[in-house]
Formats: sequence, C-alpha cells, structure tokens
Amino acid sequence: MSHSLLVIGCGDLGGAVARHCASLGWDVTGLRRSVIDIPGVRMLAADITDAASLQPLRDIAAELVLIVLTPGGFNDERYRAVYVDGLAHLLANLNTSRLRRLLWVSSTSVFDQDDGSLLDENSPAHPSGFSGQRLLEAEQLLAHSGLPSTSVRFGGIYGPGRDRLLQQLRSGRRSAPTPPRISNRIHRDDAVGILQLLLQRAADGTALASLYIGVDTAPTPIAEVERWFANYLQLDYAQLQQTQGELRGGNKHCSSARLQQLGYTFIYPTYREGLPTLLIDGSLQ
Repeated sequence: MSHSLLVIGCGDLGGAVARHCASLGWDVTGLRRSVIDIPGVRMLAADITDAASLQPLRDIAAELVLIVLTPGGFNDERYRAVYVDGLAHLLANLNTSRLRRLLWVSSTSVFDQDDGSLLDENSPAHPSGFSGQRLLEAEQLLAHSGLPSTSVRFGGIYGPGRDRLLQQLRSGRRSAPTPPRISNRIHRDDAVGILQLLLQRAADGTALASLYIGVDTAPTPIAEVERWFANYLQLDYAQLQQTQGELRGGNKHCSSARLQQLGYTFIYPTYREGLPTLLIDGSLQ
C-alpha cells in the first residue's frame, strides 16, 4: 500500500529517509532551502524562517510528516529562528487534513542531568543551555499543537562525514578523564533507520509514543571510548595530549529501551561496531 510523506529538511538524515520511502513506492515530497535531486522525490524550495515561502505546503495533504531541521549556526539566535519560530511557521502552513503522525527530530541536549544518572523518556528535562532550551521549547510547541506527533531525542550523531572524534585523535588530542562524561551516541545509519521504523509503524497504524530516545545500546564514558578507538587506530593513547575539550554533552546515561521494545534492531549497537565506519568513504544511503 502506498503512503504519502512530507519531509521538511532533506539534508543527510531527511534526504536518506525520503529516498528510502520513495524506493518503497510511497508518494514523497521533500522540502529544503535549495532543491537537490533525490530519486523518486518531488522537491520544493522554501526557507522555514520565511513564513511566506511555506505557503505551497497548504496544497500537500500528506499522511506522514517528518521534520529534520539544522540551525546553520551554534547560537541562540539561529536556534530560536529555526527550531522555535521555524516550527511555528510550519505549523501555520501545514495541511493536516490527512495527517496520521508528525515526527520531530530533537536532541538529548534537552536533558541537563550531570550526575551520570540513567535517563528515559519519563525523566525530567530542564536544560540550562540555549540549544536544549530551544529544542525543548519546540517540543512543547508541537505537543500543544493538538496534532498527533512524536519527538525523537537523538544523542550525538556520528558516522562518515561526522568524524570529529577521529580527527581529534589523529591530531594527537584526547579528552580529560575528569570531569566524567558519558557519551550518548547514535550512528547516522541507525538514526535514519529509527526514523524509517517510526514512519513505517505509523503508516501501519501502530500506536506510537509521543517521545523516544535515540541512542545506541552502550552509552559509555568518553575517555573509555577514546581509549578503545585510539587502540583501534594503533595510536598510543597515553601519548595523546589531554585537553578539556567539548563539555556540551554533560554526564548522563540515556536509554533507548523504548525504541528497542518497539522493535528497532541496531545496525551498530555500540561504538565498537560504529566507530570503524569513520574510516570508510560512505555508509548506507
């Protein structure tokens, strides 16, 4: 049976999902700032920060909507303009006459816990940083819209082309072991796979929760991850220069048990399977 899907934000993740669903025979429309060719996908050019450019969406009555936005800069102004104001623009222009489910891609940055505690979808979210605050504000805007929606809070997405850790180690640097930080990661291909599963479940009529956490099965202290990967790369971990590095991730242990209970099987269940893919040119399309 064919289904209709609208993908807002056809970048790496959204474009891969659009391509996959089109290959299944779905009627897929994609939207991004500049049109690119995605086989089987009807593309529109629009900017979510410009409400007037979104008016063509009123003629598209999709059953399923996936929104995958990127801010284009790490500052509060861009996060507010894209995630909060941009979502408001989208909600004002979406044709929801046939909508069965809207998926929104969020982040585990909405959690500010820093004590290594285990977090799931029922854990409180009280972000102190602007990125988490704006993403949580967008989640709440969506929750109060009255539309059937599901937010997916992904951990740090990595994979070919998202190789900050590889570059860091190769440049001779490693993170300081203190303060402790648990790395909650998800391979790019698993992020795509999770979105595909949720869309398929929604298309099949399966009841979805309003929130899922998208991390792999082994959140691990970042120092342990770096030690393992350095050894894999045949680098002397002890000789790497210790640096304070990026502390944005905090120290929390996120659980994806709810997604696994829904039936998702990870392509790369831990960093041990996933990090070696940084050494190849591409991953799943």
